[in-house]
Amino acid sequence: KMISMLTYINDERDFKNEIVIVEASSFMLDNCYTVKPYIFVLLNIFEHHLDYHSNFNNYYLSKIKISNNLKEKDLLIYPEEDLFIEEFKNINCEKIEFSNEYSLLGVYLKDGSIMYDDEVLYKVNTYPIVPKHQLTNIIVVCTIALYLEVSTSKIKKALDLYKDGKYKEAIDAFSSVLETEGDNAEIYNNIGLCYANLGDDEKAEKN
Repeated sequence: KMISMLTYINDERDFKNEIVIVEASSFMLDNCYTVKPYIFVLLNIFEHHLDYHSNFNNYYLSKIKISNNLKEKDLLIYPEEDLFIEEFKNINCEKIEFSNEYSLLGVYLKDGSIMYDDEVLYKVNTYPIVPKHQLTNIIVVCTIALYLEVSTSKIKKALDLYKDGKYKEAIDAFSSVLETEGDNAEIYNNIGLCYANLGDDEKAEKN
């Protein structure tokens, strides 16, 4: 079940077996000192929000700060660039590097498709034009899913239904994934997108 971050923070239930996904801005990270994610993904850094951070170095340090809290069994995913390789070399945790064409877990872009072990995970050329940075994000998402041993077959089926505009069928397919794979925030998000395309805002927000 997808919930807001404030609900998660204020809820008294035990969420220790839940997967919580947070997309954190540099503003949020700027005041984070003790947060320790199980998986920390750092996407490419650009010169953004310098009016708030005063300079690029402050912005950069805000973005990478919580990586210092990672432990041996945590995972750090980051761009395969000299700056980050040097920055993270002394952090003792699992690491996976990525570029806009591949990740070191074995996901890669080839002939208009995102692949893994010669298996097509995502046919880029059958979707609307996808910006380059979004392709990188898809590679990272596939990498995380594979790392967490999420089944790809039903997810791919559901994504194909969504692509074809068969939203009701896609909801059924996504729901069957939840039944077999358990709670998965990405799947709930996809169900919500389907309901949004069907004009059911209440169910879209709930998912």
